Amino acid sequence: MHIDGGFTGKIKTMSGIERLQMIFEGKHLKLEPREMNDGFSFYFVVRGVGRSWDFSLSREALDDLAAMPQYQKSAAALAQGLQSRFKNLSPTLFLAGTSRVLNVEVGWPPQPYLQRAASYVRASVQDFNSKELALCLVLTSHLQSRVELKADPFRIHPALVNSIRRDVEEGKITFYSSETAHPNTLQEIELDFAAHPPTDISPHEYVRAKVFWLGFRAGNKDTPVWIADPWDADYLGTSLPELRQQAEILEAHDYVRLDESREFASVDKRLLREMAPLEPSREAEQAGPVGEIAERPDDPADLDSLLGLYNRGRFDRDLAGLLPEASAQVPLSVIMVDLDGFKQVNDTQGHPVGDEVLKVVASHVKATCSGKASCYRYGGDEMVILLKNYSVGEASALGERIRSGIERAAIKWGVTASVGVACFPHTTEKQEQLLADADQAMYKAKNAGRNRVCTAQALTASETSPPLNGPRTTRRE
Repeated sequence: MHIDGGFTGKIKTMSGIERLQMIFEGKHLKLEPREMNDGFSFYFVVRGVGRSWDFSLSREALDDLAAMPQYQKSAAALAQGLQSRFKNLSPTLFLAGTSRVLNVEVGWPPQPYLQRAASYVRASVQDFNSKELALCLVLTSHLQSRVELKADPFRIHPALVNSIRRDVEEGKITFYSSETAHPNTLQEIELDFAAHPPTDISPHEYVRAKVFWLGFRAGNKDTPVWIADPWDADYLGTSLPELRQQAEILEAHDYVRLDESREFASVDKRLLREMAPLEPSREAEQAGPVGEIAERPDDPADLDSLLGLYNRGRFDRDLAGLLPEASAQVPLSVIMVDLDGFKQVNDTQGHPVGDEVLKVVASHVKATCSGKASCYRYGGDEMVILLKNYSVGEASALGERIRSGIERAAIKWGVTASVGVACFPHTTEKQEQLLADADQAMYKAKNAGRNRVCTAQALTASETSPPLNGPRTTRRE
């Protein structure tokens, strides 16, 4: 081990490693250190119950550990969190929004980013369900310039995971079908340590979705999910007591089963019944869309001849059939999709090219919604999706997958999509206002810069658009 400062420096570093091992072993975990970079940094693997988590620390941080109570406190918090997280199916699985499960793997230690005079860690982010992949670099250089972070290097773990989750949720990260399909350039993520206000995702919906997706969907009906995760609390802008309370409420209504510790939950029958439309059988997929819509056989008169989507007349009938069934227990969501830059394609490249763009986009929308929802051509380059038993968070997550897929599918034409989401009764109190609210949310996406997803929940009275069937004064291109 080659450490500047000679024998005394080596003793301080080893003392820091021993202190760290004591902290993790106190939580019944094994910490395995390995020297890197000629002793200027160390790589650690934490192991427990067949799971592992890795990270690195600089020699400077280890030298200071024994004399820094804050270091020890945050190291103990990390150890405590990993002890609980290891009881999940995997400690590297995290829920973004209310339906996207991410497997986050980080390559330690930080590497120099010479072009930016900075440092970064490489992160592989995979959608657990679709297996799509995003290869990212997370900039960590500002760790060297913020005093509060120098005093607590362990804060990087929740900040890194939550920075990735927020960028995915906001559509800043693009996923690709495989590593070979991914561009050579890594997608950049800024490490964000700031405290965030509460998100649009309610703790109730998040806990409900987490138990389903990280428990039943990723494992089975008995797979436990850690409810009181402080990283989730930071991500949502809420508190641990609130997460625990929502789990208790869900248990009281037979959605989840809490274990003896009241910290872990697995699915109960009611949650499975209500989330079932997200996981249809093969027979149901072949039969058509869910709910009232699935009972009608496809009639050629109901289909748009160019795109193969349902047409406006079929949409009007299906919406009228689903609205009476919508309730707090069985919400109904609408996604409105309008293409950005499509008029320019028609004007400069001609309508045959425009038709090709529409076909490519429609094909992506149908594939993304297959077995989950019904898709319609509302008019021109507008498409609308009906989702029975989807909360606003779940519909927004699907809307983001639609948006990002359109961006990839239509990249050679420079066409993107603005997406609006509304849900009865989560964002809309009056059923007859549901479609108009989705349209207004889509306008908000247009006015905010296009190529994004907005929900009706975020609209204010000053941001509302003209009525759906009235004159449109905002230019949509």
